[in-house]
Amino acid sequence: MAKSLMQIRSSIENQLRGGYQVDDDRFDEDLIHDMIHDSRNVLLEWYYKTYRYFNDLMYQDICCLQIYCHEITCTVDGRVMSSGVSQYRVDLPDLFELGGQIFIRFLGTVDFGIPATRRSLMGSIYSEAYLHTADALSYTIHNAGGESPYAVLENLPTDGMKFICISAIPQNPMDLKCIRLTEEEDYPIPDILVAKLEMMIIERLMKPMLLVDPNQPNNAIDDGKVYNSGKQRSRNQRNQSETLPS
Repeated sequence: MAKSLMQIRSSIENQLRGGYQVDDDRFDEDLIHDMIHDSRNVLLEWYYKTYRYFNDLMYQDICCLQIYCHEITCTVDGRVMSSGVSQYRVDLPDLFELGGQIFIRFLGTVDFGIPATRRSLMGSIYSEAYLHTADALSYTIHNAGGESPYAVLENLPTDGMKFICISAIPQNPMDLKCIRLTEEEDYPIPDILVAKLEMMIIERLMKPMLLVDPNQPNNAIDDGKVYNSGKQRSRNQRNQSETLPS
């Protein structure tokens, strides 16, 4: 059974507490979330290098990506002029990259009925010369490994087509461009990797925790401030006693 982001975070926090419930811990939820995402990407790389494929649970289906018409312009002597050429574009979420390769399992119509053929930039230039696929739905990815990647679509199957669906591995599984997942939804990682992911984060968090002063009474007060201020008072009192005349 897949775990949600909240369940994974709670499991990590409970293991760090040793099973005790307290109301004044210092665990930062956003920090743990970022560590979960980073560790997931490390595990994705390890999984692919080990098994040479990605588990189905690592992919996410995003079917709310909007198609828009983009007019290509050029600048001549400082003046922006229309080239008279338009493109159908789709803005994509930042995609997980490994060795210069991104992983898209499907891109096509929202009913998954018509898949688009992926073409390179050179292939899109000469697509009209293809004998059997010149009129087929196709796409070309731009800025694949960088920020704000997008796909240029050709030969849309229906006029006025508004949305397209993609099944891919995003860099951040919570931010899918047109929708943001909640902490309660299933986190895209197989169950067999959840324990490994949790242990990676616990090991990272344990190191700074060993340098933190021990926990004081469970009173919802920041123990770090209380403990440090107490040490400072003791230090001041000791200094004062050393300066008093005998």
